[in-house]
Amino acid sequence: MILKKIDTLVVIGGNAAGAAAAARLKKLNPDAEVILFEKSPYISTGTCEMPFYFSGEIKSPDQLVFFNAESFQREKGVKVYTGTEVLHIDRKRREVVYKGSNESTGSLPYSKVIIATGSKAVIPPAFEGNFKNVFSLKSISDLYGIHAYFSNKIPQKITVIGGGYIGLEVCDSLSVMHNDITLIEKEDRILPQASTELSALLLEILKKKGINVITGAKEIRSFEAEGKIKKIKTGSLLTDTCFTILASGFRPETALASAAGLITGASGGIKTDVFQRTNDFDICAAGDCTEYREFITNRSMLYFSATASYKSGHSAAENISGLKRQIGGLVKNLSFRFFDNYAGLAGISEKEAIENGFVTDSVTVVADNLPKVMPESRKTFGKIIYRKSDKMILGAEFIGGKEISGYLDTVSVMIKNRISAVRLSEMDFNYTPSLSPFINLLTIAGKKIK
Repeated sequence: MILKKIDTLVVIGGNAAGAAAAARLKKLNPDAEVILFEKSPYISTGTCEMPFYFSGEIKSPDQLVFFNAESFQREKGVKVYTGTEVLHIDRKRREVVYKGSNESTGSLPYSKVIIATGSKAVIPPAFEGNFKNVFSLKSISDLYGIHAYFSNKIPQKITVIGGGYIGLEVCDSLSVMHNDITLIEKEDRILPQASTELSALLLEILKKKGINVITGAKEIRSFEAEGKIKKIKTGSLLTDTCFTILASGFRPETALASAAGLITGASGGIKTDVFQRTNDFDICAAGDCTEYREFITNRSMLYFSATASYKSGHSAAENISGLKRQIGGLVKNLSFRFFDNYAGLAGISEKEAIENGFVTDSVTVVADNLPKVMPESRKTFGKIIYRKSDKMILGAEFIGGKEISGYLDTVSVMIKNRISAVRLSEMDFNYTPSLSPFINLLTIAGKKIK
């Protein structure tokens, strides 16, 4: 036992970071009372998997609810209150004030608190309001709403707002339904955080798949009838729509923390130190609601990632328990399925590197993922970004088959260990004809770096 038996440990928020933190707290402190508050009816849900509902790979939202309050308490030993919103953290009296599903209010003294309130969807002004046919894809509650809507009739004209990771993955999954799909992105190209080369490759695939793409949509107007958005105007272009999915990004949910006098950082997330502590050392924060430190630039960033949430949730629980575990800087490592391809980015982009004062260079490679004689052989595109002076690897991006996951992880490890990009040519990569190429794409990239 690390903490005293009388300690009451409160976790606010019950998804990736909160559920991980609560379970870890109870494991480390079996004699302490660990209480988890979640304002929605659901805890421990799979939000990253939600786009695959549209392709039929996920048949029902029920599949993505991994625990309910009873099963979590039974298996993890944590008391769970769903449908219960924490209204205020009274730091002076050391108690949380909450409102239950029956609108009754109460308060609970605490010893330590972990805030894991997550993030919320960004709603563009044109879609603010309660429209019957407009949904974000942020929470499992959103997916239940979409499931109910689709159970009546599958809409034929669907608009996706946002050309980032989620918007592109949604387009992929929606295409299985053979709908008329329009993707609208406010920036001048899709996946704007990627290089122009990767954005162009993604756009080419979208066009081949018959997806209508509108970029540079700085101003969007919507036209409503009978409680539904029926038309969307971008510039002079008017698009008919039956159903709209908002994939226009997220913001950290920090209202509770701010009201309690906890500091938020420049990026908008709750500011924490290397031990996940806020400016009140009895309160930690974890997950989407917090700032992280980006490993390469050492600057604060927002990073909406399930793996980062899990990692920071565990870190917060361990530090609350007195173990003093530093989370350290994070290397961004994200990928997504895109029709017959997978695409992803690790580290920072060339644009980010230049903005942070790096003098950069890069190499691009197009190589076979398997020997040409193998029936599943195909081309994979890769780009490696490095610091010009010492060839220190800064980032990479790929599009190809499932092999890109290994490429991204290799680059991530190299960045974390500050390994020169030149060393790619010296690595001993696996080779077997049905799984990997005779000469690895990363080897080719390493040989091109001068």
